[in-house]
Amino acid sequence: MGEWSEQFDRQIAGILNQCAKKQSFGGTTAEELWLWQGHQRGKLKESLALEMATVYGPPKAELVHGHPGSSETLQVWQVQTEPGIHRPLYLQYAAAPAARAGVVLQLGDPPQSPREFCREVSDLGLTAAVSALRAGADPLKQARAAELYLSIGKSYAGLAVADLLRILDHLENQLELEGEPIILILSGIAVPIGLSLAAIDQRIGGVILEFSGENIIGGPTGCPPLFVNRYVLLGANPTLSLAQCCAPKPMLMVDFPISEDRWLGADPSGVLSAMEQLEELQRTYEVSGHPERLDVASSADDGGQIELLKTFFKNYFISV
Repeated sequence: MGEWSEQFDRQIAGILNQCAKKQSFGGTTAEELWLWQGHQRGKLKESLALEMATVYGPPKAELVHGHPGSSETLQVWQVQTEPGIHRPLYLQYAAAPAARAGVVLQLGDPPQSPREFCREVSDLGLTAAVSALRAGADPLKQARAAELYLSIGKSYAGLAVADLLRILDHLENQLELEGEPIILILSGIAVPIGLSLAAIDQRIGGVILEFSGENIIGGPTGCPPLFVNRYVLLGANPTLSLAQCCAPKPMLMVDFPISEDRWLGADPSGVLSAMEQLEELQRTYEVSGHPERLDVASSADDGGQIELLKTFFKNYFISV
C-alpha cells in the first residue's frame, strides 16, 4: 500500500507540475503581468462556469428591516440575485454620508454580530455591508452544495460570485457611488470566492483577507470543490493565482499562516508552501510597480478588525 501511495503521489505531482507550468506567472515586467492577468481571468471565468450578464441594472430587492436612506439604523435587505434566489444584506450608511470615505463589504460572518460590525464601521465614516454565502456558514452544508453544483456542471464559487455581482449592483443603486472604493473583507472559503470577484470586477478597490486556520491556501482536502477544474484552469496554487490577478489592488493579509509545509510533498509538483506563495505574491506586486500595496498583519498585535480597517484606509485611500 505504501508503494502504491508513493507512486500515486508521483503521478499527481507530475500532473500538477504541468498545470503549474501552464498557469504560473513568470514574467518580470508590468506589461507581462497585465497580459498574464488577462489570460488568467479568462481561465477564471471558465473555472467559475460564469456567464457574465450583458444587460446591467439594479436587482429586485425588498427592505425587510429599517428605513431607506437612514444613516442611524441598520437596514436588512433581501436581494434577488436570480429568480427564486435571495441573499440577505445588512447595510448601514456612513454616520456622516456627506463625508463618506468608501464602502466595506464583509462576506461571511464578522467576529461580532452583523449589527455591531455595521455600527462600528459606520462610525468610521464608511458605509458597512454584510452578506453571506449560499448554504450559510455551515462548512458541511457548503461542501454538499459545492458537490451538488459540480455534479451538474456548475461552480459554487461561480454562483457565489454571481450573487455578489448583483449585490454590488444593488449597493451602487442605493448609494450612488462615484469612484468611492469598495473594500472586501474575506475569511474562510470566502477568500478564494472574494478574490475571484476582485479579479474580474473593477468596482472592488481593495481586499482584506483574514486567515484563521482553514485550508484555503491550495490543498484539495478540507475545502469544498468550489471551482470547475480548479488545478487545470487555475494552476497548482489556485489561491495564489487568484490573488495575483488582483494586483496591484491594495491587499492586506491578516494572520497569514507562517508555514513551510506543502500539501503535496512529492517533487517536482509546482505546489508551493504558504510562505512560498506569499513570497511569490510579493514578487508579483513588485513587478506591478506597487510592492507597498501588499501588507501582512496580525490581528492580535494590531488592535483587531476595526483598527486594521482604519489603518488600511489610511494607508491606501483616505483617513477615517
